[in-house]
Amino acid sequence: MPVTKKLLLRYRVIHTCLSSRAKPYWTLEELVEKLREHDLIVDKRTLENDFHAMRFDERLGYRAPIVYCAKEKGYHYTDPNFVLESFPLSDEDLDALHHSARLLHRYHGSGIFRQFDGVLKKVSRFLKRELPLALVHEESPVYCADLPHFDTLYTAICEKTPLWITGNTFYRKPMILHPYFLKRVDNAWYVAGCLEHTHALVAIGLDRIATLKRAPVSFRPNSLLDRENYFVHTYGAQPGLGPVEHIELWFDRNCSFFFTGKKLHHTQRISGETDDGVLVSLNVVVTDELVETLFVYGDSVDIRKPEWLRKKWVKTR
Repeated sequence: MPVTKKLLLRYRVIHTCLSSRAKPYWTLEELVEKLREHDLIVDKRTLENDFHAMRFDERLGYRAPIVYCAKEKGYHYTDPNFVLESFPLSDEDLDALHHSARLLHRYHGSGIFRQFDGVLKKVSRFLKRELPLALVHEESPVYCADLPHFDTLYTAICEKTPLWITGNTFYRKPMILHPYFLKRVDNAWYVAGCLEHTHALVAIGLDRIATLKRAPVSFRPNSLLDRENYFVHTYGAQPGLGPVEHIELWFDRNCSFFFTGKKLHHTQRISGETDDGVLVSLNVVVTDELVETLFVYGDSVDIRKPEWLRKKWVKTR
């Protein structure tokens, strides 16, 4: 017999009654009347069948501890803390719910999504596993349906599966990638991970990937890439292994107006401004991508801090 919506509603009403701290014992007559209040008309025999299903039906998986107490002349839960947290979902439904929970978790604690806190806790309890930290990072929600290889990479990250990867402009020889994160930078998506043969951390554009295939090697857990720094204090897509640095940049008046209206990074602050230019500060992990971006501004930019980066900058000028 299929599990119908009315059956589930009856089970929910029964559970609510038997979970009551104020009235833990219920007669069949009282439960029939309570169900009638919810427009669920049943007789005592049907109600007893519901008890049996809630206790023993493997499709439901409730295993509800319902027993009759002769002393109190009513039905009750032997475990007063019992929670009806199993649902008739297929394996595919559970996988979809798990992946959805992962995506919801990246909004945990933010103002606009604070209302989901309770939902996340229920999903975590239902799945009987802790929700992982964010595996996808982007500055605003986007529609991902047409992104090449996005689903394959996301599933591989969730399942900790190494992949053979070939590129259409580079990495033409297949290499094994241990994928860790997906990241969006300036409307382009990248997968960050570790190469099997060199142990090097890389970020590869999804549009540069030609083929992906499961690799028959053990997954190498991420022990190099600091998740918080990578998401919060990294400029661009390429991984940076160094510490977060306080950087001060001087831009002359030829390009200073760019930085009063647009930020290089969300940590950017205007530390000083004159008619000759503007002093900008950032708190980021220094990467080659950041240095290459600064080169675009040529003589209009001067690195003031940190000292080691300033000396490196002077040598390359």
